[in-house]
Amino acid sequence: MAAEKAYDYYAYGAAPQRAPERVPENEKKPELRRVGKTQLEIRISSEKKANRRLVKIAAVVLSFLILYAVVCDSFVARDTARHTLDKTKEEYVFSEARNRELKVQLNSLVSAENIDRIATEELGLVKAAADSEVYLDTAGGNKVIFSEK
Repeated sequence: MAAEKAYDYYAYGAAPQRAPERVPENEKKPELRRVGKTQLEIRISSEKKANRRLVKIAAVVLSFLILYAVVCDSFVARDTARHTLDKTKEEYVFSEARNRELKVQLNSLVSAENIDRIATEELGLVKAAADSEVYLDTAGGNKVIFSEK
């Protein structure tokens, strides 16, 4: 067979065209099954992988944005609490100063001389003599009666 082909190349310059041999029906080769994926299936699967990757990236970015929002909110809450605390401290300082002023006024009012002055000038009371007796008239509306000896 090899010699025939060599002669054909020598004589004709190329292999002569021959009609394909007919294979009887019962000797035909079985159809081959498709083993691999088609180009469409490969493209679809690669698009699915790309979409999954995009979804993962979007989830990570969204997680970071949520975390950033939570951190910013905590900073705002901290600043608000700090401002409220500072304001409360100022009010406390003013209250303490006012309390000190009122204590000084109270101490000045509690003196014996001041009590005598308020009793005689503002209330119109009269100071009882040292040797007089003082009675409380409960029947007459709690009136005080002085009796001198």
